[in-house]
Amino acid sequence: MKVICENGLTLDCKGYKAVDSGVILMDDEDRKNVVGFVPSEHLEYVVSEDVFEENRELLGVPEPEIESPEELDDQLDRFEREVAELEKNLDEQTEAMSEEEVELREEVEERRDHLQAHVESVQSQLSQVIDRAEHLRRLSESEEAVETEAGDADATAEAGASSAVEIDETSEDVEELRHELDDRLSAIEDRLETIAETGEASDESDDGDKAEAEETEGEEGAEMEAEGDGQHLERIDGLGDTYRSRLENAGIDSLEDLASAEPDDVAEAANVPQTRAEGWVEEASEEQRSNA
Repeated sequence: MKVICENGLTLDCKGYKAVDSGVILMDDEDRKNVVGFVPSEHLEYVVSEDVFEENRELLGVPEPEIESPEELDDQLDRFEREVAELEKNLDEQTEAMSEEEVELREEVEERRDHLQAHVESVQSQLSQVIDRAEHLRRLSESEEAVETEAGDADATAEAGASSAVEIDETSEDVEELRHELDDRLSAIEDRLETIAETGEASDESDDGDKAEAEETEGEEGAEMEAEGDGQHLERIDGLGDTYRSRLENAGIDSLEDLASAEPDDVAEAANVPQTRAEGWVEEASEEQRSNA
């Protein structure tokens, strides 16, 4: 017997039993061994094999593509090879993705170590400034002691002249160290603020720090002062090198220029949204008011 389903599936059986819900398929003519069931909504025909072969086209059942067990084995072998190839490709893709993940993780760790090293460098410089501040305090105390000794040495002209020279020299040292301390503190505060805003330090900044640490203390103070004079726009949050270069090309190269500029002009020059340009102008105005 042949059982034909509505989707074209054909099932073989030796016997069947019709019930209200469908057809029960048997593998023997005595109908004792049940081998399957086809629901009524999926059933099309139940016919003998002779009728099936004579009316295959009328029943809408196509000729079988596989006519022998050997062809079935060949097709199964081909399917197995295709599945194996797909599994191989999947394994290769998974391995490649794992390697990319490892590389990305290593890059993140490297950048984190780089940032940590830069922070430690800045902290080291800050420690040096604190030591110099302590030195300045001691010099101030020494200056007061010298002035006291000078008052006590008024008895002789020679002692008074010697004390006066010593006081002048100490005063000059104290004033020089005070200026140097102010410059170094200002430069370090600018660096710490830049690190907090960007979350990472650039290679260029690292190279600059190393070169700066190798210079003499007098040259380092002069470089910090020059850097502060030429990079006022860096104080604005979110205003990086690219945007600053665009604004400078448009003639906006200082906080004063930015504070007095129209947001429309700033947005067009830097190629940023209007709201961002308004924020820059407002922040520049606040900086101007706080420095006034």
